[in-house]
Amino acid sequence: MSNKIKKVFNTKPFYFILGALIFGTIGVSAATYFESNAVTYDNTESGLTSTNVQGAIDELYQMANSSNINSSKLKDLVVTTGSGLYEDEYEDGRYIYRGNYVDNYIIFNNEEWRILSLEKDGTLKIIRQQAVSNSTYGTMQWGGNNTWAISKINTYLNGTYYNRLSSTAKSQIVAGNFNIGSTGDFTNLQNAVNDEKTSKWNGKIALLTFTEIVRTNIDSTCVNNPIYPYNSYYYTTTCGSTTWLNIVSNTGWNVLGVGWLLTPFKDNNSKIWTLVGSNAGLRTESVDDYYYVYPVLHLKTNLQLSGYGSKTHPYIIL
Repeated sequence: MSNKIKKVFNTKPFYFILGALIFGTIGVSAATYFESNAVTYDNTESGLTSTNVQGAIDELYQMANSSNINSSKLKDLVVTTGSGLYEDEYEDGRYIYRGNYVDNYIIFNNEEWRILSLEKDGTLKIIRQQAVSNSTYGTMQWGGNNTWAISKINTYLNGTYYNRLSSTAKSQIVAGNFNIGSTGDFTNLQNAVNDEKTSKWNGKIALLTFTEIVRTNIDSTCVNNPIYPYNSYYYTTTCGSTTWLNIVSNTGWNVLGVGWLLTPFKDNNSKIWTLVGSNAGLRTESVDDYYYVYPVLHLKTNLQLSGYGSKTHPYIIL
């Protein structure tokens, strides 16, 4: 039993919560006696994060029914078929989540993020599922040329955005190497991976790369032909249904607008690769345009996690 659960058991509010659980067990709805999600709960002594009774019940259930895991041991969950965590066939010692239904949800900065990969050095690479921006419309301009070090997005993410993170979140981040080499080769994924690795940037927060998007897809057709039909408004393939990267914009739409990637276009220094819509296609856009920004960062090695990584029981950093 974790120390946090022991601490909860030793507080008076726990017995109120326990009573609600017992009511549910014997078939009496706790809602008969109170609206549990409307009743406030003092969590100052228990160590829980919830401030209402229903939230505390859910949090206790999650802690009691989840197994703790060291983040570096996630590779023990590797699969070879279906959706899940795979060995990355393009980079030795790296593991990446592939497919449409994967248990890679994690709570970071009190927000829902997704785990992209377990890196060779043991860090977890995660992505925020909602766009961030200093703009009313939720989009941002890359700015300048396609050099990441001087881009407006880099300045924003590692300045204003980073400073808004909680102190706990900041303590869980570690600076990591991000591949920022340019590519124009989308017919051979290994070549594109090699292109991206020709140049690196070390820092706290960046974006996904061209090849990382492609590698999350479980459909070999999408992996081998991930490019959006450049002259067509509609994208008719099903690539968006075979990857978990159907993330949402900060407008709340249940689709992904065009989002900036970290990879420059090799044949034009004013173009950046972007992820297109919920169909997970790729195309290049001008650095002067405005698109969505989805932060990516590395979490420290050997973090202790509870939970199962599912939508309802995401990983919680202990």
